[in-house]
Amino acid sequence: MKAGSTLYHQKSSFTPFTPQEIRNYLALYIFQGLSPSPQIKMKFASQSFDAINGNEMCFKVFGRNASKHHKAFKAFFTIQDHRKIVPPRTTHPNFKVDPFLRWIQVVSMEAFDL
Repeated sequence: MKAGSTLYHQKSSFTPFTPQEIRNYLALYIFQGLSPSPQIKMKFASQSFDAINGNEMCFKVFGRNASKHHKAFKAFFTIQDHRKIVPPRTTHPNFKVDPFLRWIQVVSMEAFDL
């Protein structure tokens, strides 16, 4: 079973997402909730390149072209209410995944116990 975005099927470099890849990206968003970076794509760098936001595990799991593949995943994966008006991209660039990210932050803060 493969899933993919129709937006990116027109480009020859797109490969459909496997269920494992979808789970990897969902885990990435959970990890972003636990250890936030200014941008998720910063986690794809090695810590030898970016000591603060880089992550070796993400670097190994997502491999080369991780930022490009993540952009395709963001186009594919949406959580939104279709009855709501779409806000302007200038003020809400991540409106498709904002509810999911906010929920992950709330849950991860409850799960974290010092």
